[in-house]
Amino acid sequence: NVTVTPTSDTAATVAIPSAIYGLSVSTVVGIKVKNSDNRTSATINKSVINQPSGGTISNSGGYRIHTFTSSGTFVNTIANLSVEYLVIAGGGGSGRQHGGGGGAGGYRNSTGSENSGRNSTTESKLTLSTGNKTVTVGAGGAASSGAGVKGANDANSVFDSITSLGGGGGGSYYSSSNSAANGASGGSGGGAGSIETSGGSGASGGAGTSGQGFDGGDSTYAGGGAGGAGGAGQDGSG
Repeated sequence: NVTVTPTSDTAATVAIPSAIYGLSVSTVVGIKVKNSDNRTSATINKSVINQPSGGTISNSGGYRIHTFTSSGTFVNTIANLSVEYLVIAGGGGSGRQHGGGGGAGGYRNSTGSENSGRNSTTESKLTLSTGNKTVTVGAGGAASSGAGVKGANDANSVFDSITSLGGGGGGSYYSSSNSAANGASGGSGGGAGSIETSGGSGASGGAGTSGQGFDGGDSTYAGGGAGGAGGAGQDGSG
């Protein structure tokens, strides 16, 4: 029994009684209210459920945080659960010989403490149904495998309906104009590799994705820098 002082005719707030904590899952708790005139409400029954699970769980600032550094499953036990998320994909692989850097993975954020990638506004919270939610953490892309081959893009990272695109691979050095020297597009774009011309230039950085990351840098003699969540890759120089 807990004494409640209402804040109005229709609202009241009460601390949860300590006896409620630690009850086994599926235990039924009946809730009813008796007024000062001894009139009693009907009983509303609530069953104890498990909390959501998955990933490494921590608590901070009133939040329960599930962190995934590898692919796994988030198990939601609460209907219409409102969650904040931060979903980051891995980076693309670098180019070869005067090659460009691999672009950073896409960066999508709804926590309200900072922007999403490419200086985009914070995204809206996500409302989840109950059940298992697959979490995919994209691995970093492989570096260039040989002359004239650009680095590989990373795999995407996915949580429910939220997808962050893998970073674009960096372009590789090429002796003439060739698309292999251009950085690949992705969450953030890969930097361009050098093309052997009289000026040692001519390749373009890969495009980043709106709301996720910036473009990669173009090449001159040197390869271009990779794009990131917070800024574009610098153009090569020299």
